[in-house]
Amino acid sequence: MKHFRKILAIIFIISLTISCSKDDDSSSTPVPEGYFFKAKINGVPFNAVVPEFGASKSGNIITIACVQGIHKFQLKITNPIDNGVGTYTIPTATGNTITLTYENDVVVYQSGICGSTGTLNITAIENTTIGEISGTFSYTGGNSDDCALPQINITEGSFKAIYAGS
Repeated sequence: MKHFRKILAIIFIISLTISCSKDDDSSSTPVPEGYFFKAKINGVPFNAVVPEFGASKSGNIITIACVQGIHKFQLKITNPIDNGVGTYTIPTATGNTITLTYENDVVVYQSGICGSTGTLNITAIENTTIGEISGTFSYTGGNSDDCALPQINITEGSFKAIYAGS
């Protein structure tokens, strides 16, 4: 959880840096064409706006994160296959670890606990001048405080985000 909050803080600082440049004449941040992060949270549509989401790679960890209002998502793969493109399932029987997390102001829901399952499909990673990553996801998230409480269903998740890392 401490690592999750640190990543969210970094994304927040980056978003402030990007959205608050000196030559901004307007009060709104333009949305780069083609980038998105969306899902349904228990059937209710959620659509994030740039720059409140992004992706990074650090060593052997790929992280896709989104912070918007009370909604916080983190999709994380440790030891991804080859170049990272592929389908990752929870529970996993391979050498990689995958965590899909959703947090609101009250509860943290995570895949892989309380019997929950999930799938993250990385469809493309492009390491060009501006790297990009895209994919889809869905999962049930167990309540991190008490497995007896209802799980959350995240469905129809998809993203295309700017990707930084090595």
